[in-house]
Amino acid sequence: MTKNRLEAFSDGVFAIVITLLIIEVRVPIVEKVQLNHALIELVPKILSFILSFIIVGSYWVAHHTMMQFLEKVNRSVLWFNLFTLLTVAFIPFPTALLGEYPYEKTPVILYGISLSLVNITGTIFWRFITYKKRFVKHNLSDSFSNFVTFIHLLPVLFYMLSIVFSFISITISYIIYLLVPLFFILPNPLILKRIKTAYNE
Repeated sequence: MTKNRLEAFSDGVFAIVITLLIIEVRVPIVEKVQLNHALIELVPKILSFILSFIIVGSYWVAHHTMMQFLEKVNRSVLWFNLFTLLTVAFIPFPTALLGEYPYEKTPVILYGISLSLVNITGTIFWRFITYKKRFVKHNLSDSFSNFVTFIHLLPVLFYMLSIVFSFISITISYIIYLLVPLFFILPNPLILKRIKTAYNE
């Protein structure tokens, strides 16, 4: 069984999820004199859309990178991948809640839990395919596998921090949520170097 269909299906899910994020941002149907006020009220929804777009985009890049190391596929791999996609597909819901109730703790907490689940299921998927090198090249180094595991789980710590800070300052929570994807978007020499040395000679 090849990985082509798995990659195609996964890309399709990510594309649909990113599209669903914008659905809550609708053109206001109001009188002309109320238009400016209605557009201002849309700002939280637009910002939550942008935040989630960046985060889902970073998840897609991570998933794409992970697929480069995958050599073969069986039914178990498909299901583990589906569980990861399940958590990704849920992201539009807490995103919509953030846009509707941007200053409430509950949406901020649910958002952090949702993102954490993506990272946790992604880590489980990675550990499954790299365990005993069953689905990756045999010369993939253990140190690299452990490094990817660390990188996948590290954001969970920050998401938990964001949840804690929601009881103190929701603004700080949003800043933390934004900083996590920036770590992966901006050129990171450490990550690039580890990817280049992923395989044992």
